[in-house]
Amino acid sequence: MDNFIPLSEGDLPDPDKNDNGYVHYNSGIPNKAAYLIVEGGTHHGIKVEGIGREKAEQIYYLALTVYLSSSTTSRWTFKQARYALLNACRQLYGDAGAEYRVIKNAWSAVGIGLPAEEFNIIQKEVSPNLQIPDLDPAGIQSTIHIQEQGLLKGISLSLNIKHTYIGDLRVGLTSPSGEQVILHDRQGRSSQDIIKTYDLNSLPSLMTFMGDQIHGEWVLNVSDHAKIDTGKLVKWALKLSTQEAEKKTFQKEVVTNLTIPDNDPEGIESLVCVDESGIIVNLDISIDITHPYIGDLRVILSLPSGVEVKLHDRTGFNRHDIKKTFSTKSDVSLQFIVGSEIRGEWRLRVMDLEGRDVGKLNKWVLDFIYE
Repeated sequence: MDNFIPLSEGDLPDPDKNDNGYVHYNSGIPNKAAYLIVEGGTHHGIKVEGIGREKAEQIYYLALTVYLSSSTTSRWTFKQARYALLNACRQLYGDAGAEYRVIKNAWSAVGIGLPAEEFNIIQKEVSPNLQIPDLDPAGIQSTIHIQEQGLLKGISLSLNIKHTYIGDLRVGLTSPSGEQVILHDRQGRSSQDIIKTYDLNSLPSLMTFMGDQIHGEWVLNVSDHAKIDTGKLVKWALKLSTQEAEKKTFQKEVVTNLTIPDNDPEGIESLVCVDESGIIVNLDISIDITHPYIGDLRVILSLPSGVEVKLHDRTGFNRHDIKKTFSTKSDVSLQFIVGSEIRGEWRLRVMDLEGRDVGKLNKWVLDFIYE
């Protein structure tokens, strides 16, 4: 709903001018809710289990033929559609079971209504009307303070900046934990104004914040990096989806001291078995490899699901040794791991793909934050 396109004041639905009121664009909102009800999934940080097609058909049929049936010419709203589905679900399956919870969560995931009790939606908006100083990399800061506690499961940020040349601007958001995500980085050239909503779909780097505590200061920084054009930060808003859950930590360190065979695509493999069960909020993978020419090496992490991700792939040329930590917070290629199950076999493979230089896998460490 944050991206719903309304008709401008005075406009009427027109097939050529506005697709009869942007009907096809806006229909994606209830379509997505219906998909989540049937198939399940996670959208804007809200997890929906899904109830299957058969139950969904029964609920939708009753909602459409009874609760949304009318002899009047009134236009039904998305909010009324949600109420109709909840009423139909209550009649068929009651309001204490999974079906009712799924419908609430599916509609909340697309921005309509509150989710079931395990989730909490927090919305804050400020209107600082701050002038953005011209050609000043330090820029201005505006703060939203979140008093509530909880683990972040979803985030969207709405931004309203008036400026005559947005290609001058850099906009960043810093969380209470000190993590920063750049929202806008001098793109758009001579376009005017930034009136936009950023979320996990449009800006995947916001995954950096997932699993963190929301309590504290969220800081927006806006800076101008070229002269002449000026503007101001009119207002901005945060919409946070949170879940109260106990966050746990678990570390597994493996000291291997395994020699990496020279020019051997099979390489070596080290295995870690994790017996704990939970959903990953963050994972850090630290590796310690001694080698005189790391451009020969490929390092692959295999997840319990069997999915593989390359941590190092023959970069670094003649530099020696790899002592590095890879993290789901900072490495885009690892962010898909967030939300996965921790339990199972984790494997690290190290291969030397050129002749002459040899080395050793000294140790590797998995640091989990999970719930």
